[in-house]
Amino acid sequence: MKVKVEEYGSTLSHISDKSDNNGYLKIGKTFDLLTPQPKNLVVGTTENITWSNTGNIALVNLEYSTNWGPWKSIADSLPNTGSFNWTIHQDSGNTVRLRITEHNNPSVEKQVYGYSMSTSPQVLTMVYPNGGEVFTEGDSVNIQWSRSSNLNGVGLEILYSLDSGLTWNFIQDNLLGNSYPWVAPLNVNSNNCLIRVRVYGVQGVYDNSDSTFSINPGPPSVRIVSPNGGEKYLAGSTRYMSFLAQGGVDSIEVDYSVDNGVNYSLLKDSISALSFNAPIVLPETQSDDVKFRIRANGFPNISDESDAALSIRKYLLSQPYSNQTFYHGSIGSIRWTKSNTTSSNVSLYFSTDKGATWNLIDNNVPKNGNYSWSIPAINSDSAKVRVVDNMNTSYYDESTN
Repeated sequence: MKVKVEEYGSTLSHISDKSDNNGYLKIGKTFDLLTPQPKNLVVGTTENITWSNTGNIALVNLEYSTNWGPWKSIADSLPNTGSFNWTIHQDSGNTVRLRITEHNNPSVEKQVYGYSMSTSPQVLTMVYPNGGEVFTEGDSVNIQWSRSSNLNGVGLEILYSLDSGLTWNFIQDNLLGNSYPWVAPLNVNSNNCLIRVRVYGVQGVYDNSDSTFSINPGPPSVRIVSPNGGEKYLAGSTRYMSFLAQGGVDSIEVDYSVDNGVNYSLLKDSISALSFNAPIVLPETQSDDVKFRIRANGFPNISDESDAALSIRKYLLSQPYSNQTFYHGSIGSIRWTKSNTTSSNVSLYFSTDKGATWNLIDNNVPKNGNYSWSIPAINSDSAKVRVVDNMNTSYYDESTN
């Protein structure tokens, strides 16, 4: 689609503009800075600044700025020829901008970011991996590079490519040293891998591996990262399971057990192995012997289960929290959350001996999750609170000491 704009209701029908091909529409006075592209500008060398414009502009100003400071003149009242040879000023900075404006009308401007300026060339050199290496997914790779002395103390960014540099993926930034411990990505099978190191924010100061290296699949395996034991969750709630899968595993299924791994039932199937972090809806059950198991689809003998048991409860007490102190005569807040399969009322109890015995607070509390408790005249460092479902007393939760 193209658009054309003309002066309406006037004899000045020659005043118009239309979109260039299918690009954006430019109306009035505008600039484009064409060269140099963002790079390291070395003091004393010459760079050819070129630009284009729309509208009638006779004179231009060229300026630069270092480290977000004020604008400094390159050339003032310059005839609008579209080109100027600039001998780089005696200056330095790792955040440099260039700007062109219409003389005496700075609202017509164009800025370009991403340059640096130094008295000698800024040089980065990839050292390792630099081509020909063969890694297996999940391998530890110590990425190494060198830098010229004028880049000491400058934060660097590293990226990797799996397609010979067509696209790049972030690894880490703000690196002040000359190495970084990288884990080769999982689920990768590529002979076209590269590493790039560059000055963060300066696109033109970088180096790539001299040639491609390989990352190959390892043996099929899966591993649960979390939840992996000791957690306590509300029945029916949605939680995220983190896992690792490699070696050609495309998808996994998640099973759960309420008897410490003796028997398992399917919870969710066909989870992409590339997700590494999948939402699961927890079963409507109550057990302190819950375990999860993940299995690799297509590899029936490849599985992993939680290292230890965790708890799923119909009620979860959130207050009083651990080591909270209540004082006689004050009002203490008891708070809890509940699953959907609970009765309409709960009973609340307190203990002064770590749960060996329990004393009733109220046996007809609406299950709205909040209760104001008048603290009795009792001293204890071993107090606990319990919420119990009135229809099924096996559904409960209690506070920690």
